[in-house]
Amino acid sequence: MAVHFRAEGAGPGPLTWGQLAIWEVLRWLPADDSSLNITGSCTVPAGVALPQVLAAVGALVERHDSLRSRYFDTPDGPRQQVRDRGELAVPAHDVGEGSLDDAVAHHLRIMRAGHFDDAVDLPLRVAVLTDAGRPVRVLMVVSHMAVDGWSYQILLRDLAALLAGETLGPVGQQPLQRAAFEASEPGRRREARTLAYWAERLAGTGDRMMRNASADPVPKLAWAEILSPALAAATLSLSARYAVRPSAIAMAATAVVLTEWTGQPDVSIRTIVATRFQPESRDMVAAFNQNALFHLPVREEGRDALFRRAGDAAMRAYRNSECDPRKLGAVIDAIAAERDIAGRGYCFFNDVRFAREGRVVVDIDAADEAARRVPTLRHLTRVSEVQRPRTPKDANFFLYLNEIGDRADLTLCVREGFLGAATPADFLRSLERTVLDAALDPQYTVRQPTWTHDR
Repeated sequence: MAVHFRAEGAGPGPLTWGQLAIWEVLRWLPADDSSLNITGSCTVPAGVALPQVLAAVGALVERHDSLRSRYFDTPDGPRQQVRDRGELAVPAHDVGEGSLDDAVAHHLRIMRAGHFDDAVDLPLRVAVLTDAGRPVRVLMVVSHMAVDGWSYQILLRDLAALLAGETLGPVGQQPLQRAAFEASEPGRRREARTLAYWAERLAGTGDRMMRNASADPVPKLAWAEILSPALAAATLSLSARYAVRPSAIAMAATAVVLTEWTGQPDVSIRTIVATRFQPESRDMVAAFNQNALFHLPVREEGRDALFRRAGDAAMRAYRNSECDPRKLGAVIDAIAAERDIAGRGYCFFNDVRFAREGRVVVDIDAADEAARRVPTLRHLTRVSEVQRPRTPKDANFFLYLNEIGDRADLTLCVREGFLGAATPADFLRSLERTVLDAALDPQYTVRQPTWTHDR
């Protein structure tokens, strides 16, 4: 089946800062890598026929410029071109004898395989699953050049509304509009502030936080995962006690353990953010990810000061994250050269949860209730070594926050040598212990390492 689209807003333009960031990552990965293709599905309401499904898909492509854009290199740097018309092939597959969930997983696995030729192809693949001829699920795989994880959720929301026959509100900012802002005087001021923030914070960051743990061009990586209801309860308890987001609690604990394991008291963690703080960018569908720098000097103090400072540090990081990644790379390289640091090797924290969180407020009753659950849940923790196909770029340490709800789910990748003889599983156990101790002990105090050598 063919979906034809026609829309206004076509034209060429530069990549946005967020698009440049993912452009560099995709060019660094092997040419046939498909690990960053983003997948998902949307249920088709009962009574909606196949022509209506195709019309909804077409309306989605017409609504969001990034879905009908090409991304390509030129002698003057990478560019994008928004198309005003085109055609998308949409195959239909019958569910068959198995379950719907099995069919969704099977076809998404096939659709995800193979990289997108972003210079030529549309950056999305769509298919429809049918059951006895009735459409039941729309499957969608999108190139990371066109979306990030958050804006993929916007696509699913919009597609669900279109399938239900609802009228959508105004579309979010389009990528070329965002690029125009970045080239404007306010955009340049925001970029200058970000570059100055990074330069100032990195000046106080230890060498261990900036250099490769090994000179091996093919990094040796180890992975581990923790599944812990107790860690979730303890994190949510601290979040409610100090009105600090759970992700900032996790980053603060990560900083404490990194200090213990590396001897670096000023910890800088690169966290991946999409700064959809302004109304015009809140619903923008595009690759909007950029790096923020969570800088937390770890000193001897009680938990109150630690987690309040962590909340402030997280907000400063988010406010100072928007800039051309090439200019940021030049700033970092200059600092490294001055200090004779070879190579790039950083610590990353990536919160990959995509649920909207409301305003965090102090709730002592909720904090106490969550803390009371911690001792009863400790025995349920599971830590295991895992394998992942990804090789994070420029990372000595990459921690993924996958879930904090009924349980905490975190995955850690570490480059060989960065933690000495310790494993990622050792680090995750220490992280859990740190958060649980802080939640359960009102007199919890961070203590700096008694040794100073770089291990």
